[in-house]
Amino acid sequence: MWKYIKKYKLLFFISLLALLLVDFSQLLIPRIIGQIYDTLGEEGSFRFFLISGLKIAGLGLSVFAFRFFWRIFLIRMSRKVERDIRENLFYRLLTFSQHFFGKWNTGDLMARAINDINHIQRMFSFGIVSIFDAVVMGLMTLGFMLSYDVKFTLIAVSPLSLLTFVVLYFEKRIHRLSLLVQNRFSRLSTFVQEDFSGNFVLKSLNREEEEKNRFASVSRDYLDKNVRLGRIQALLHASITFIIAISNVLVIYVGGKNVINGITSKGDLIAFLSYLNMMVWPMIAIGFAINIHQRGRASLERVEELTGYKPVITDPPNPFLPEKKPETLSVEVRDLTFSFGEGAPILENVSLSIAPGETVGLIGRIGSGKSTLVKLLSRLLKTGDDTIFFNGVDINRYKLNDLRALISYVPQEPFLFSTTIRENVAYYDTSLDDEAVMEALRKADLSGTIEEMPAGLDTSLGERGVNLSGGQKQRMTIARAILKDAPFFIFDDSFSSIDTDTEERILTSLAPLFENKSVLIIAHRISTLRYADRIVVLDEGRIVEEGTHQELLEARGAYYDIFNRQKLEEKLGRE
Repeated sequence: MWKYIKKYKLLFFISLLALLLVDFSQLLIPRIIGQIYDTLGEEGSFRFFLISGLKIAGLGLSVFAFRFFWRIFLIRMSRKVERDIRENLFYRLLTFSQHFFGKWNTGDLMARAINDINHIQRMFSFGIVSIFDAVVMGLMTLGFMLSYDVKFTLIAVSPLSLLTFVVLYFEKRIHRLSLLVQNRFSRLSTFVQEDFSGNFVLKSLNREEEEKNRFASVSRDYLDKNVRLGRIQALLHASITFIIAISNVLVIYVGGKNVINGITSKGDLIAFLSYLNMMVWPMIAIGFAINIHQRGRASLERVEELTGYKPVITDPPNPFLPEKKPETLSVEVRDLTFSFGEGAPILENVSLSIAPGETVGLIGRIGSGKSTLVKLLSRLLKTGDDTIFFNGVDINRYKLNDLRALISYVPQEPFLFSTTIRENVAYYDTSLDDEAVMEALRKADLSGTIEEMPAGLDTSLGERGVNLSGGQKQRMTIARAILKDAPFFIFDDSFSSIDTDTEERILTSLAPLFENKSVLIIAHRISTLRYADRIVVLDEGRIVEEGTHQELLEARGAYYDIFNRQKLEEKLGRE
């Protein structure tokens, strides 16, 4: 815990000092009250009562002031720690590759980033206060009690020794149940996130009632774990209260006998009972602290599981540093073989080159490895050394930021943020003016649609651009790539939701831009590739054919079969 606090140790120690002064001020009040009780009926006691009253008022003001300061400083510190942990988690998540996100559910990550960090914040604020206050207040109260009567104090606090066993018994159970509760919350978050994202699917399949029942089951499971945790917490608090009650009974019995026998004054007994009752808070605070600390510790373990995860893809120790961003890029793939873990190869002995100013098309059946190749080119997946080269340099030698700055990538599934059209298109460089944004949209054949919208570029998009059609979303991501204007363009089946006429207009408008660019277009439709300088056919992870559109048709191989099948599908579609 200290590694998170030490950055704000001044705030931490000031808050603890203020808390110490609060406790000390509170402990002086019962002594004054006891003295008042012992002087009742004595001559000249009014002056003593007035002075004592002013002392109590002054101590009350001290408690008010120092309590205000410790809360301000400690809560500020805990919120700063919370911010640091949340930012660190977010920055770490940004460094992780698809190897990581393929193993973790979005709902689980969201639960850890929000709910777990809230529990951590409470641990660093009221969790710390409860522990410190319980220890300091308990020891100081014990010291004041010992100053009255050592033997009487030992009798009074003897039942409190049972607390050690009670705490040890409940601590592990609370920690284990806290982990279970947090895991069930992650499961609930994942369920809700997936159902909201897949809302159209469950409605189209009339699965609303089934999903209600599934959600009720997951929600009940979460409730059950919380009830079990609450039951353990309630037993802990009840046990502490019972032990304190035993101490009170002993004090009243032994103290009453001492007053009757003249061993102890009535004022001292009143003060002693006040101190014993002031021990109630430290005892309850121990239970409170255990609950907060165990939930916070369980949450911290879950968050540190993510922050301690080592990214698979990182910057090399001695990176290649180009003097400036190149205006052109030659791409070469040499004998590339790739598989996920110990599985069968997704790509096998793939060799491919793209020269500046050349457009290469890539076609193949679903699952032939096209998108995997794109991810390897962008180092979204880890590839071996000496397999992919940019301008003759192994891509594993580039820093990730430098490498990806060379690529304008249009993904297979367009992703748009819940913000304005302008901010989505100019995402790479938000300083670009509206004219540059509209020019990119014109090249993507979308400017007319945007101009017809009442708010134009200021039109806000729903989640993932839900208020746009599939084709409009693809064209907007194409415009985003155009604005980046990198030397290497990759289109990963980026025209699949666009009709052939619109597709032809876009490719025609992009032709001048591509004059000195290296371009890789992946497509399922041959119409998208017919203007490519060269077409590569991929089948089951291997390159089976390569050539121009006309050369591949004359070869009457796999490309020819795809061409004929698509012509037949078009014909049947027209009929």
